[in-house]
Amino acid sequence: MRKFMNWVMLILIVVVTFKVVMWAYEGFTSGGEKPAQKPVLDMDISCLKVPDTGACICRHRDTSEILDISYDECVSRAVNK
Repeated sequence: MRKFMNWVMLILIVVVTFKVVMWAYEGFTSGGEKPAQKPVLDMDISCLKVPDTGACICRHRDTSEILDISYDECVSRAVNK
């Protein structure tokens, strides 16, 4: 009976270790995925075009989160402020 319990514990440890390794592997390899962007109201978007470089950045007014908006839309929002 003691040998049986030792085997059960060994199998349990191996399974838990395998699960932890798989969880860590999935966490490290999914770094390239972007989370889905929440809908943002038009009045919460603030865009700025940098005259020196021509770069355009749109941010959320409250959270300062950089928004994923196309360059053309960003420029039109920055000009129409």
